[in-house]
This record gives sequence, structure tokens and C-alpha cells, in this order.
Amino acid sequence: MRAVLYVPYSNGDARNGFKYDKEISQKDYSKLMVDYYNEHKDGIDTVFMTKGLGRNIAVNPFMKEKVKYNQQTFYYQPVEAKVFDIDGRDEKIDELIQFYKTGEQFIVIIALLNLSSADDSGELESDIKAWSSESNKINRTNRMTEDEKLKSLSKKSLKLRFKDSKSSAILKNCKMVEVFSRNKFAFLVESIDFIQEKNTDSDEREGENN
Repeated sequence: MRAVLYVPYSNGDARNGFKYDKEISQKDYSKLMVDYYNEHKDGIDTVFMTKGLGRNIAVNPFMKEKVKYNQQTFYYQPVEAKVFDIDGRDEKIDELIQFYKTGEQFIVIIALLNLSSADDSGELESDIKAWSSESNKINRTNRMTEDEKLKSLSKKSLKLRFKDSKSSAILKNCKMVEVFSRNKFAFLVESIDFIQEKNTDSDEREGENN
């Protein structure tokens, strides 16, 4: 199935999006980020490789960052995609409707087309790369059970807009359970909802405040 996938990513504003104790320049902000990384990098792998990660990632001896922010904004970046079922066959809308009726979890395989050129800023490709890298680290560790791995995977809700249709599907709480390549992934979808689109002709970014 051909579709347009909308992937949420954070739209951070270093100057206006966060609260600082004093005025901060771009150079100062960059230095803060580098210093923060150097301060915490030794503990990151340790936390991810800890067997208890699946129970509560917050329970660890490492220092936590305290962030004071004004407002966090998310954007939904559209990208052309091919959608397959768990067996690698073209996904059918009828099958997705059946998952909606039963409310059961399911696996969907999504190949992102022209990922590198989908977003001029490169933020979408960078976000997908980070998500897949994080998921691979968890999926491939031998220090956790399969249940612990599944609980530890981060999740995002994705939107699929079907070609030649006035409806879209919201894939809720997707977890990346397998990475086939840099632009093809298998997701475990918690549930699916369908919505009617008022305007299906525009592929512009959609903003949402949280």
C-alpha cells in the first residue's frame, strides 16, 4: 500500500523555548550541550545495559538533568511510504479496519521513500536515525528478557494518510521492534484509529503544541 506517513518530531527553540537563569547566546548554548554530553556519556550505556532497565529506567545512580521549558512544540513531517503486513505483503485497508474492530496489537512494516529529501532541514532523517539506533541497542542486548526489551522501547504515534482516500489512520504508541535498513522498519502498533480528513490535498507540516 502506498501512503503518506506523518512522523512527529520535536521542534526545539534554544533561545525562546526554554527558561534560563541569564541571557544565553548561541555559542553559550552549544557549549552547554557539549558539557552536558561529556558529563553524562559514561552513564548512558550503563543505564541501557542494566538488567533492571525494563522495570524502571529512572532508578539509576546517575545525575538527572533538570530542564525548565516554556512550551514544547511538535511537528508532523510527511514522507511518502510503502506499508506492508507482518508477512511482507502489501497492507490492505480492510485488514487495518479489522484490527480497529478487534482492538488487538499488530505488526506493520513501513518503508520510507526518499527519506533524505523529505525534509530540507534534515531533522526528520536525524530523528528516525536516533530512534532506530536506540531501538537496535535495546533489541540486540542479551542482558534483558524479551518482555523487558519490549517495555523499554520508546513509542510514538504515527499518522498514515491513504492515497486517493479522505480517511487517515492513527497508529497509536508504535514501538520499533526491528530495523531492516536505514529506511525500513517493523513497528508494533498498540491500537489504530481512523479519522476523516478535511483537506487531503496538502502535505504541509502540521503543528501541535503539547
